[in-house]
Amino acid sequence: MILENIIIDQLEYVNLKLYIYYKHYYKEDKYFNKILSFNDVKNFNYSWEEGINNEEIDEYFYEYNIKSFTRFFHRYKEKKKIYILDGNYSLIIIEFNKEKKWKYR
Repeated sequence: MILENIIIDQLEYVNLKLYIYYKHYYKEDKYFNKILSFNDVKNFNYSWEEGINNEEIDEYFYEYNIKSFTRFFHRYKEKKKIYILDGNYSLIIIEFNKEKKWKYR
């Protein structure tokens, strides 16, 4: 997934589950509606544009020696967090109750 092709539409938090509704553009004006679901969510934070200038993000960049976000998902194993960034530079920081085992397809 290319970062610029993803736009977060809506967030919904129900019974320790976080649902992220987003649009995945495959052409300029055509997109698929998709949903991400995360279990055992301790808390989450949604920031629009100003979230990129965040001390926690700076620490993440320093620890992993990266300059900027290039992907839609970024995982921070030590703090049990995941960062999601979309084409509008909206940032979601999700913290989990316990360590997750990730399944990649």
